[in-house]
Amino acid sequence: MRDWSNFYLTSAGAAATLSGLLFVALSVNKEPIGGDVKFRSLARQAALAWMFVLLVSLIGLIPEQPAAYFGVEVLAVALVFLIPSVLTQLSTYGKLQDGKGRYALGALVFDTALTVGVFAGVYMWNRASRLDVILVPAFLLLGSVGVYNSWELVMRVDTPLPSEQEGEERLQGRGSRPPSAPMTAPAKRRRRRL
Repeated sequence: MRDWSNFYLTSAGAAATLSGLLFVALSVNKEPIGGDVKFRSLARQAALAWMFVLLVSLIGLIPEQPAAYFGVEVLAVALVFLIPSVLTQLSTYGKLQDGKGRYALGALVFDTALTVGVFAGVYMWNRASRLDVILVPAFLLLGSVGVYNSWELVMRVDTPLPSEQEGEERLQGRGSRPPSAPMTAPAKRRRRRL
């Protein structure tokens, strides 16, 4: 256990910290994400990815825990996340109009990572030996899914920024400085030099 405590501490800290990126994406783009089935699914996957890594990391930090108990706990967490996720993904896939290939690939990576968690739990439970290295690919895949989905939610959601709205208003003459406002003295001097 001591050999893996740093790994679990780092994973738990990273999952907790990077979930902040997801909360930023959700708070900035609340209406567009809530209104689009694909974006809701991406948000759900990212949240579940961070929660799985955080929960398994915290469980892995329990001192002097028998390997069989750790295996059962990892198996339970993986199944609790995997089964509802697959059902939700199938429902979401049927509702998508476009981008089904990209969505299916992301769902496959997510489900593969949780399946690795299931196998890790079964192995440790049956063998009664800790083989924490099996969880490393699951954590890496889930971390990748979480970062990618959070980034998609921040960058791909079509919401105009306040500065873009302000720029459009100025172009239409509704900004804070009317287009026919008199020039200031420094602006007049610069104009004369040209």
